[in-house]
Amino acid sequence: MQSLTDSYSAVKEKQDTLESTLASSEGLLQTLLTGLSSNKDGDAGGGYLGQIAKAEDRLSKAHTEQEQAKIKLDMANTTLETTRKRWKSVEKDAQEGARNVEAARVAVENLKREMAKTGWSAEEEQSFETALRDAKNEVRQLKDVRRSQSLPQPQLTFVAES
Repeated sequence: MQSLTDSYSAVKEKQDTLESTLASSEGLLQTLLTGLSSNKDGDAGGGYLGQIAKAEDRLSKAHTEQEQAKIKLDMANTTLETTRKRWKSVEKDAQEGARNVEAARVAVENLKREMAKTGWSAEEEQSFETALRDAKNEVRQLKDVRRSQSLPQPQLTFVAES
């Protein structure tokens, strides 16, 4: 009988342990299904299904943000390509302008050499301009003198009235 009692006690202990585990598991399941647990955000409620819904909501928001970021990236890439094309055009224009400036510089140097060969100088031109101005003034004075000498003098006649 002692062995039967020991056997009964062992089985009873095992049954109590299993019942305790079952109750704990049922409580956990009930908590998950009814939303009595708290999530990490500190909000009460929601449970397992609520947490899944919140995770799906966050996932949806993340997808929306990702799409918006893709659109912004595409717009930035378009702007970048447009800017690169304009930059290439500006570089091309700048190179052409540099070639034109160099050609003009060479032309100026050639003209300076040609001018040096003719013997022209700024001082000489200035003296020619001064001589021309003086000659013009002298001609004007001579014309004034000639005009004053060739003008007839008015003769005054007095008529007496009776």
